[in-house]
Amino acid sequence: MQAISKKELKKGIIQLSGTNILIKTQVKPEKICQVRLVPKCDSYAIEVIYNEPESTLDEKQKESVASIDLGLNNLVALTSNQPGFVPLLINGRPLKSINQFYNKRKAQL
Repeated sequence: MQAISKKELKKGIIQLSGTNILIKTQVKPEKICQVRLVPKCDSYAIEVIYNEPESTLDEKQKESVASIDLGLNNLVALTSNQPGFVPLLINGRPLKSINQFYNKRKAQL
């Protein structure tokens, strides 16, 4: 929080110290934990990190729940609590094999 202007932050604007860069934000100033300037190939990304309370489901929303797990060996595992829903499991190994062959061929060339 030392690299941003606290006076501007109270107005809902993030100003990086020593620059004229102004970024409007809707995040309340007391929630902001950190502002990072991340270098990319030919540009910079400004990341604003803030605290957000964890949300919970109410009883009405708990009626329908689905879950997706992304991975490598199992590319997707999908399940739900809906009656008649068939869980889905997609094998990711063929895709890993194609990617490995591509990387090997690229290295050879």
